[in-house]
Amino acid sequence: MRTTIITRREALLASLAAASALPCARALSQELLPPANAAASTRLLFYNTHLLPTIAQKVAGHRGQDDYRTAAIAAKLYRYDLVGLCEVFESRRRKEIIEVVQRDSRDAFQVIEQPKPWGRHLIGSGLMLLSRYPIIGEPHFITYRHASRVVTNGWKADGFAAKGAIHAQLRVREQPTAQIDCFLTHLESVSAKARGEQIAELATFIAKHASPERPAILIGDLNVAADAPGIPAAEDSEYRLLTSKLAFGEHRFVDLWPAFHDTTGGTSDALAKEHCRRIDYAFISPPQPVGLTLEPTAIRVEPFLDAKVEQGSLSDHAALECNFVLR
Repeated sequence: MRTTIITRREALLASLAAASALPCARALSQELLPPANAAASTRLLFYNTHLLPTIAQKVAGHRGQDDYRTAAIAAKLYRYDLVGLCEVFESRRRKEIIEVVQRDSRDAFQVIEQPKPWGRHLIGSGLMLLSRYPIIGEPHFITYRHASRVVTNGWKADGFAAKGAIHAQLRVREQPTAQIDCFLTHLESVSAKARGEQIAELATFIAKHASPERPAILIGDLNVAADAPGIPAAEDSEYRLLTSKLAFGEHRFVDLWPAFHDTTGGTSDALAKEHCRRIDYAFISPPQPVGLTLEPTAIRVEPFLDAKVEQGSLSDHAALECNFVLR
């Protein structure tokens, strides 16, 4: 068991050194990742549910069985501490999910939904954040100004939806008190140009609300395909541009999947396993020398297969499940 822990820590430190440009990663190992001991654990889930509104199903894909899929997805959520969902566009679906989660957890969760759409947007962002941890103050929201439009990108343009991001500060420990920042987003799927502009908006949003005094998590469907593992990334790869923009103070957010795995970790097709793109992510801020450390211990792809659904899974995407230890 100890060998596994050491291997994972060395992989994470290597990722921190590469992504954050931290010098002497091994020399700093004790400072960055303290020795394992008994600590509170956190279980996180991110899932693109593919619960599309009726208006979008003819052009964006109709999976069907929305009543069953909503209930089945909701039934799985109570076992987590922090849940980020996207593509829950209709208010009745969000209400159904909340009712099931609160019933199964005995009202243990606080819920954040994106505000109603405005202006030229026909539907909201579809984002939902559910937390067993108390939410400190008011959450923050952003609706991206840039998006694909019908005029330039056809009827599958993302501009119909008010895609954006949610930020919440969560109290993860009472004594001594400790908070983390959680960011949830869903980026443009059609136009790479619009997506690049949204990444810049997201980076500004994170810089405004994150603090070096608190660990931060970013989860979401970023619609950026990760570079193939083990192959040097091209200078202009979209994934490289993404990771370079996601700053945390003087450092960068760390993509958790390659810190633990040397496989693709595909999420864009729940049935394809490794033969699809990794576009759903969990990023974490580099640990700080003092204060709370949010140490990742595992990350895995969860396809949520279901034989009762005609296509074989509850969504077209696979979910991401992460485990953390609070120190």
